[in-house]
Amino acid sequence: MTLAHAMTLRQARDHYLAEAGFSTDTYVEDWVDIPFGPLPLRLPSTDARKRVLPVHDIHHALTGYRSDLMGEAEIGAWELGGGLGPHTVGYVLDLLTLSWSPLLGARRVFRAFVRGRHTKNYYRAALPLPQSLLDRDVDEVRRELGLDRELPAAKASDVAAFIGWYLASLLMAVVGLAGLPVLVALGLWGRWQARRASTGARPQAHASVV
Repeated sequence: MTLAHAMTLRQARDHYLAEAGFSTDTYVEDWVDIPFGPLPLRLPSTDARKRVLPVHDIHHALTGYRSDLMGEAEIGAWELGGGLGPHTVGYVLDLLTLSWSPLLGARRVFRAFVRGRHTKNYYRAALPLPQSLLDRDVDEVRRELGLDRELPAAKASDVAAFIGWYLASLLMAVVGLAGLPVLVALGLWGRWQARRASTGARPQAHASVV
């Protein structure tokens, strides 16, 4: 995504959401629909996920990582590097995105992980975040979190930590694959519901009397 400057954090977040084709409506939706090739996947959006999703989107806006597969692997690595506090659902989702990183760009993901280990994030703050944060200058917030600094050289401890998290991500990927049939079934059910609702909302034709 294009890194936003000279605007509020709220504007930068909305800029990211617009580029990604998302909106803040997803913060209250009960289901998450994810296209997986020709198959639809559907995940329940739990209260725990709803709590961390706004923070995750703010992190996207602050770091510049995109919402595609590569960008999600990078933001996941960055958040894991900095830690997600007590938010278990955040660890689960970030580990899943980290698991596919070697297929996309292991070096970029590793750099994001190292960056996360040397910057701050908002997962250790009290949630939900105060609305006043969104009214602050986005560049000021980046400086506060250390995101304006040059990436330091990776150390042996960074490599060891990354390997540990990557091994954990492989275990999480196995769990995810085991649950894939259920997610596909929910996705197909959601698609059927959408088609049924669309058919029901379609106006019926009236026969004309000649």
